[in-house]
Amino acid sequence: LTAWNDLSSSNNNFTLKNGGVTFSSDDGGGLLFDGNDYFCINPINNLNTNNLTISLWIKVTSVTNGNGVLVESSRTPTNIDDEFVFQVKDNTGKLLFWDHDGSFGFNNQSSSSVFESPATWKFVTFTKIGTNGKYYINTSLDASITASHNVNYGSDWFCIGRDYRHDSSMGSQSNRLGFNGYIGAVYTYSSTLSQSEIEKNFNSTKSRYGY
Repeated sequence: LTAWNDLSSSNNNFTLKNGGVTFSSDDGGGLLFDGNDYFCINPINNLNTNNLTISLWIKVTSVTNGNGVLVESSRTPTNIDDEFVFQVKDNTGKLLFWDHDGSFGFNNQSSSSVFESPATWKFVTFTKIGTNGKYYINTSLDASITASHNVNYGSDWFCIGRDYRHDSSMGSQSNRLGFNGYIGAVYTYSSTLSQSEIEKNFNSTKSRYGY
């Protein structure tokens, strides 16, 4: 599998940057990532920097790989400004969203509660409106966080599965791996979904993932 196509009208189709993901039809279907695999698009269209929602169906198989990046944007070998990262935090299994433009907006310590039962499918979501952020697991609000300021994101190198700066060609950081587990679907919105809208997305696909 070398491409991951966008089902919306935005035509943000991703190509495989590294590795070789495999498809598993278990529990509704998903792509298996081994820490080296990731897809990217450069640039991404229609990304809003004030309002944002990212949701994924994931089944984590390991949280000890050093850097479980789910989605990241504008994090390149030569620039770490105007970026965001949404990840499964190493060694804890907590969800973590942080962003940076010379200083942290959402900092890299404000995570969700413990991500229980990692070897089961979960629908995980982060939403932001300005400096207010929220984590959801399935349909439940898990935690709310506040940023010091709003970061205006760039549109380059939007990647799924690993941090682009940790690619094997990037030298000293190449030993930091990406996400280990299954990703069934990725939803990105340039708007802040309400809890009821997140629940609607969950309910429309939950039967594929054992709910």
